[in-house]
Amino acid sequence: MTETAETGRPATAMLRELERIYSTNLPRYLMDVSQALNRRLLEHSAALGHGGLKMSFATVMSHAGFPGTRLSDIAAMHGLSKQAISQTARELCDLGYIELLPDPDDARARLITLTERGRQLIADSLRSIEAVEAEAEALIGRERLALFREIAAELWDRLGRRDRPPPPPPGGG
Repeated sequence: MTETAETGRPATAMLRELERIYSTNLPRYLMDVSQALNRRLLEHSAALGHGGLKMSFATVMSHAGFPGTRLSDIAAMHGLSKQAISQTARELCDLGYIELLPDPDDARARLITLTERGRQLIADSLRSIEAVEAEAEALIGRERLALFREIAAELWDRLGRRDRPPPPPPGGG
């Protein structure tokens, strides 16, 4: 059995410990739950006629319904490059969910507007969220789901929100 130079423990024991930590840490659990719920949302959306969606589209779609929102605003809010947001927006345009319009106040900027198909996606997404939350409730019960939601919101309040700058006002960036 080989030992590692740093710990003197057998390498196999160290690998088992790494596997245990990797598979049981809180960020890993939360990421896995998020991915599973997001997969279900995409499946529900596809069943409602919205195939070809990606979770990355939510970054743009979650702001598309607010008049005056620029691609640059979304990039700044999410700490992403304008190029990445522009690529996502082009994909959404190709799928018929949004249109990009010239900003009358800034010739370099583009404003996002929902198409009729985009408005239908938003409405269907709300139904998909309700369905996925009902699935979660059926699995762990109403009270435990409410507790999970409360704890997740508290963690987000205490950890997450302070890491992200406040969003700029629409049309202000």
